Amino acid sequence: MSDRNIFGIENAHDLFGVIVKRYREFEKLPNEADFLFLCFALYHLREWVVHGEKRKIIKKIFPENRTKEQNFFIEIFDLNEFQTIRDFCNTGKHFSIERGLFPVTQKTSGNAVGVFRAGDSLASDRAIFLINKKDCRDLFASIIGKYNQVLND
Repeated sequence: MSDRNIFGIENAHDLFGVIVKRYREFEKLPNEADFLFLCFALYHLREWVVHGEKRKIIKKIFPENRTKEQNFFIEIFDLNEFQTIRDFCNTGKHFSIERGLFPVTQKTSGNAVGVFRAGDSLASDRAIFLINKKDCRDLFASIIGKYNQVLND
């Protein structure tokens, strides 16, 4: 292990492994801490994929001359689920909550109509987290799938 790591996490692939593990735990027992970790980690993992390169610099490179990681970095911004997470992270980061610009978040408990799905626990205290009326499990799964294409190719 090199000296350049965060508690053993050396690269995007390592961080992705932590995210996937946390997501699996979140699916079983949703909670606020994992929800926030997944939002922020899934949003910022893209920077790890391209080793901190800036989007405006990557966009100037012709697509055929980009690496697969650079193309991924541009493409993930087109994913609606990623945009929802991005908006959530950035409005919090820029204190937009004080100006009333924060995305609509909701935590429901139990077997809420419209978000309960096969395989969910029947426990009435099971939390389901929504951002702008979208089930975060769907958002996370879509984004994780996109990262999986570039990190586990």
